[in-house]
Amino acid sequence: KYVVVIPTFVRSYEFTGEAIEPDVSTSGARGSSWSVAYETEDSTNYGLYWLTLTLPDSDNYVWGTNYLESFYEGSEVKDCAVGENAVKLFYTITKTTYTATVVTSNFTYGDIKTPTLEINLEGDALKEVAAATPTYYYQIKDSGGDWIEFEGQTLDAGVYQWYVYVPSTENFSYGNF
Repeated sequence: KYVVVIPTFVRSYEFTGEAIEPDVSTSGARGSSWSVAYETEDSTNYGLYWLTLTLPDSDNYVWGTNYLESFYEGSEVKDCAVGENAVKLFYTITKTTYTATVVTSNFTYGDIKTPTLEINLEGDALKEVAAATPTYYYQIKDSGGDWIEFEGQTLDAGVYQWYVYVPSTENFSYGNF
């Protein structure tokens, strides 16, 4: 039997909100070919997913299982042979990052302004991040030019800055803005 080398393909994708199916070749050397079956119909969200490559002609071809990869973020998860004519391979969708801008305006003594957060996402992705409760932090510049964090807001005159922490969600990494 001819030993077929398992095709390489991109194993890690960043979350986009769209279903992801890796582009895996379906033919190899010496006339070998195989089918690709995705275990999950909707591989959209952050996580680990599997696909199976099956050789239809197991009389003449066999997978070279010594080419199986054996890693997934340092865990015990690894590719595996499923009988003589099929191999099960993993791929991942990672959390994505996003950008946001803290928007505020100058204010005068006695007029407290709350900053807003403008996030560069749309649709369901924006809803997911917007549902995470942000924490606002305030800093004042001291006489030495260093930024010192304090709780709440102040009415005192001075130079201030805000930054915002948004916790991680199912598909997005946390952000500091």
